[in-house]
Amino acid sequence: AYGAVTPPIVLSSNFSFDGFGNKRQYDYTRSGNPTRDLLGEALAELEGGAGGVITSTGMGAINLVLNAVLQPGDTL
Repeated sequence: AYGAVTPPIVLSSNFSFDGFGNKRQYDYTRSGNPTRDLLGEALAELEGGAGGVITSTGMGAINLVLNAVLQPGDTL
């Protein structure tokens, strides 16, 4: 937006609240952040993927994988 070569790093953990029924793209960093979204897009492009997801913790990443692979009733 300002001619920067690299995207800005968003350090905010909370984002403004417009009101009930007005869903914003970002509300709390744990559920999404502009910097993490850009990182996910960059990694997906480098790896030739359709998209990328960046989690704030390793347990979050493990949970995403297990929820995608396991079916109800499966034993781990």
